[in-house]
Amino acid sequence: MMKAMKVSVGCCSVQSQNVIIQKAYSILSSHTKFQLNDVGRLPLNSGKYDISPRDEGILLLFASVIIALRPKTHIPNIRGFLHLFIITLLKGVVPVAQALGSMLNKLTLKSNGAEKSDELTLEEALDIIFNTKIWFSSNNMLQICNGSSNGSEIVLTDLCLGITNDRLLQTNAICGLSWIGKGLLLRGHEKIKDITMIFTECLISDRRKTSVPLVEGSLENTEEQKCDPLARKCATEAFHVLMSDAEDCLNRKFHATVRPLYKQRFFSSMMPIFLQLISRSDSLLSR
Repeated sequence: MMKAMKVSVGCCSVQSQNVIIQKAYSILSSHTKFQLNDVGRLPLNSGKYDISPRDEGILLLFASVIIALRPKTHIPNIRGFLHLFIITLLKGVVPVAQALGSMLNKLTLKSNGAEKSDELTLEEALDIIFNTKIWFSSNNMLQICNGSSNGSEIVLTDLCLGITNDRLLQTNAICGLSWIGKGLLLRGHEKIKDITMIFTECLISDRRKTSVPLVEGSLENTEEQKCDPLARKCATEAFHVLMSDAEDCLNRKFHATVRPLYKQRFFSSMMPIFLQLISRSDSLLSR
């Protein structure tokens, strides 16, 4: 169903896609528990990020629509979707991460003169994704934090580096960030360098950073914090996502922005950094 949705929507004109996305937005808003109109708070009721199978099915079909949109198609309430996608990709919903990468790949760099009030530029969207605080409540539920700090708030990149000592959460964050990076890499955005360094840190770091308080009940600073093989495996898979051709999203069939020779440009900019890190590494495993 997702493949059929993507192919069907991808063949439509911008005008038809505008009608489709408005209808899809209406269904997602009225037939699920996602509170998309309340963009100042977590888009899930009661701050919980548990998703029912029915809501997940609707969300997956909506993600398929997002993936197939043309760059000029207007996405309503894009801020609400950014918050929703951040939380759901941390639940391991990979198509949502692919949809988020597709959104970033097609956003404009600058605002048009007659832009709509709910439109965002690429830089504004990146600021939301990488600076939005995510915090843990007393029952370890993820929530978006737009207010004051309670001492447990972190950002997406912190999760990738394993700050919370939650293995599943870390791997989901790395997977989500890989598709965000894929969307930026295809269009040649400079942010891909920062994202790549996060994956590299997961590969070469012997100990996780503990710059923020650990989640209640998590592991203390023990030997389990060293050389997490699962994080390294996910980081290597992230490089595979970046450099391989994707069939399900972020390709010309689904109207992705693809800069010529993007892989060569990536290698030429990152290889000197990689070589320097290899020469400085004292660990044979990291090398």
